[in-house]
Amino acid sequence: MYEPLIDALVQKTAGLVADLATMGPTTSRLAHLPDLFFEAIADRLIDKHDKSRRVVAEALGLSVRALQRRLADRPSSSERGGTIEARLYDLLSAEGPLTRTEIEQRLAREDPEILRSILRDLDRSGVLLSGGRGGRRIFQVNPRLPVAEQPAA
Repeated sequence: MYEPLIDALVQKTAGLVADLATMGPTTSRLAHLPDLFFEAIADRLIDKHDKSRRVVAEALGLSVRALQRRLADRPSSSERGGTIEARLYDLLSAEGPLTRTEIEQRLAREDPEILRSILRDLDRSGVLLSGGRGGRRIFQVNPRLPVAEQPAA
C-alpha cells in the first residue's frame, strides 16, 4: 500500500545524502549507512511501534533468527568510530527525557557502568539535567546548552 511512497522517500533521501557527502572538499565516507539505516528501521519498529521481532523480521525480509543475529552482531557506537557521549546526546535530543533504565535498554550494546559514568559526567557538567534516583532517574538535554558545548560525534 505504501511501498511506492516509501521507495520514493528512500530515493530522495539517498540523493540528499549523496549531495551532502560531496559538498565539502573531500567526499564523506558512506560505507556505514546501509547498516545504520537497517538498524534505525529495526529499532524504530521494535521500540517505538512495539512490533514483535517476528513482524519486524518479516517486514525486512529476514527470518527471526537472522534479524536477532544481525542486531546482536552490530558494533557498539565506539567501535563504529562515534563516541558514546554523542550517541547518548543524540538519543536524548531525539526522544526527550528518558530514565536511566530506558537509556541502558536503548544503548544495550554499551557497558552499563560506562554509560552510568558518562551520564554522571554529563549531568555534573550541565550538558544534561536529571532528577530521581537509581534506574528511575530521568535524564534530559539541558535546553539552555549553547550549541558549541554539545558533544561531538
